Amino acid sequence: MPWLAIAIVLVISYTIEASENQGAKRLVWPTDASHLITSSFAEYRDSHFHSGIDIKTWGKTGYKVFAVADGWVSRIKVSPYGFGRALYITLNDGRTVVYGHLQDFADRISDYVWNAQKAHGQYSVELFPGKDEFPVKAGDLVAYTGESGIGPPHLHFEIRNAGEEPLNPLTQGIRIEDSIRPVISEIAIAPLDDRSRVNGSPVPYFATPTAAGQSKYGATVLDNPIRVQGRIGFSVKADDWAVANGNAFNVYRITLQIADSTCFETTYDQFSYAQTRKILLERDWRFDVQGDGKFVRLYRHPKNTLPFHPSNLKGIINCNDYESPIPFRIVAEDCAGNSAEVRGELLPVAKSVDSENEDYLNEIEFLDSQEGAISITPAFFDNYLSVALPAKTTPRGRPVGWLRASTMPMLSWQRNERGIWYGTAPLDFDYSGQVRLPIYDDGAPDAGALCYATWQQWGVRPNRQRTITFPDSQVTMTFSNNSLWQPICVRFDSAKYPVGGFPYLTRAWKIEPRDIPLAGNVEISWKIPPNQTALKQIGIYRWSRRDYWKILTPVAYSDDDAIDAPTDELGIFALIRDDQPPEVTPVFPKDGAVVTTSRPRLVVHIGDVLSGFDEDGLRMKLDGDPVISEYDPDAQTVAYRPHESLTSGEHQLTAEVRDRAGNVTTKQIVFHLR
Repeated sequence: MPWLAIAIVLVISYTIEASENQGAKRLVWPTDASHLITSSFAEYRDSHFHSGIDIKTWGKTGYKVFAVADGWVSRIKVSPYGFGRALYITLNDGRTVVYGHLQDFADRISDYVWNAQKAHGQYSVELFPGKDEFPVKAGDLVAYTGESGIGPPHLHFEIRNAGEEPLNPLTQGIRIEDSIRPVISEIAIAPLDDRSRVNGSPVPYFATPTAAGQSKYGATVLDNPIRVQGRIGFSVKADDWAVANGNAFNVYRITLQIADSTCFETTYDQFSYAQTRKILLERDWRFDVQGDGKFVRLYRHPKNTLPFHPSNLKGIINCNDYESPIPFRIVAEDCAGNSAEVRGELLPVAKSVDSENEDYLNEIEFLDSQEGAISITPAFFDNYLSVALPAKTTPRGRPVGWLRASTMPMLSWQRNERGIWYGTAPLDFDYSGQVRLPIYDDGAPDAGALCYATWQQWGVRPNRQRTITFPDSQVTMTFSNNSLWQPICVRFDSAKYPVGGFPYLTRAWKIEPRDIPLAGNVEISWKIPPNQTALKQIGIYRWSRRDYWKILTPVAYSDDDAIDAPTDELGIFALIRDDQPPEVTPVFPKDGAVVTTSRPRLVVHIGDVLSGFDEDGLRMKLDGDPVISEYDPDAQTVAYRPHESLTSGEHQLTAEVRDRAGNVTTKQIVFHLR
């Protein structure tokens, strides 16, 4: 992917006046830890939006947490996952505030939770106290900051409306001091179909804004307009800061203006949990998967119904509608009214992308030979494919290519200013089978193909169930009516194992397109090889973008000796046996240690290479009696602190750990209380 720096006018608009969105009644600040935030509303999380703000606790726990206004405790949830210990307070105005990752609750609430845990015999509980059970006044102590659930120590805080939709706390009465402008660090311009180009190329173009001039506002001229043809869409990478050298977080609003008219706008005020997965449409998933970073799209995917954008603005620019240069302006704002903008110019190119004349081509008899031809790999996009001719294959005449065994048309070709030939064709989502793409030189038709590509594809459309059987007949994929937001061409091939040393049972499969997000799950069914025992140890794994094997759950076993599991991403998959027992290592106390505190926090570290753990696979006993222990999936620890003082003398802690494959390790630790 080309990385070309261009000189763009970077104009900074700076103000510290509060925006109209901060007119809501001011609330009590939620904690005495700090007045600094480390994450903001609607930031990207794995397949969902961040639903609040995160407040800095300096890597520590135990700071006080306060009620931000009058109300009552309406819900309490305790879990090893997500928010960990979470407290929900319904305010008298109907909104609900949420505090997450808590270390503990205020005494009365803590006792209430402990009694419920004892009654249920487990750590995880979800409770709904009555309105009169725990009333609170603004400023009351309700909890303490912690690091329960996912993530390091911090306080997650959010505000929801009466319909349980998250609202931006920074527009709902939570104020921060902020006099620092956002930064737009990068823009991307993407062609949106096979007849569109950016700077002569059918692949997205990335540009880094350049601050120009010496003035406060950096005013200068644009040196290099961006040449465009057809339909294009902008994306931006933008961040905000509230303090210098602090944490970068999401901006509040981004506006795209084309020729002095607003073309698109994104404002992060609220969203619905039912739509949170659509962050994969609001951000550019392809750029993220390819390692280019997290970009916000400034054009609307047809299935993006999020409330961030005015319904009448689509953001797609048809450059063929313009004859003169097109000025563009992108403005990023934060909730305090600080803003930054990038200005540039698009230069429409009159020359169209040429399509082949089939009558002319029918008069040429090409030699159907791939001998000596170079193998190439097309680049696939949402609705078209692209090939670039290698430098060694420059034709004497024009390149000619068409997709054999497919109803797709011949490739359309254009040569950019650097002399590179690009060919494109729309994808055929109704074709399934092998595709051959030989590319010839119309100036040397009897020389055989210059280069070629071959692949298998299966067209799949939304709202249609489709089952695909792999060539070895051992694996099938089933797309449900809800699996897709858009049609795709599924392609797969056997793949090398990303890492060795695991008991692989079959070949690995690479399934594309990984760079188009799924709307819902796809079911994979994998036949278990003959003569296998201990079937629970066998799982379907997907290679994570964080470079580890992730087991797909939940697992089901078919009558035809197959294992079934869902995936919400495409990628590399393998069938692996996990026959290794988990590791259990005492943290405190060590076996044989002498302990001097009567209520010690007993901790073991657990580890598993493949399948990992669920909460119900972790058990602790103290002196033979089951105890309610706490699992920390980040730290990979299981811990228990007695609620009553232990007696002096010898005690035995037993930790039993079962992974998802059914492997069990039991560790006994004897310690003495003095």
